[in-house]
Amino acid sequence: MANTVFVVAGLAMIGLASSWAGAQTPGPAAASQSISSVSGIDSDLAERVRRSVVSDRNLSTYAAKIKIVANDGTIHLSGLVQNEGEKAQIGSKAAAIAGQRHVVNDLQVMNAATAGDTLRDLLRQASEPRAAVAAAN
Repeated sequence: MANTVFVVAGLAMIGLASSWAGAQTPGPAAASQSISSVSGIDSDLAERVRRSVVSDRNLSTYAAKIKIVANDGTIHLSGLVQNEGEKAQIGSKAAAIAGQRHVVNDLQVMNAATAGDTLRDLLRQASEPRAAVAAAN
């Protein structure tokens, strides 16, 4: 019985020593956790900006389709928006979340030619499946 107590106590001491040693020298798993948490912070930041843009019913449907990327705490906005006011509004939303100096606003304002091309593309895409079905019959 006394031998069992010493064995259990010895194993407990070894467990404590190894957990203390592990705390002193972080391994690759700890390094990957810190990298994951940084990318997690960036994805959370981008998601918060995305929710802010999508939830604003005053913005056009183009605004919901912009690209929002966070990298090292900086938000990068790109894509097409309807007008300058919308570009500024989205930039302000991102700045309110990430800070003014942490926003790169590369949004492009859609001009009449771009809007016409986009509309033509949408109409062509809408008619293509029907044409393919008709050709198959």
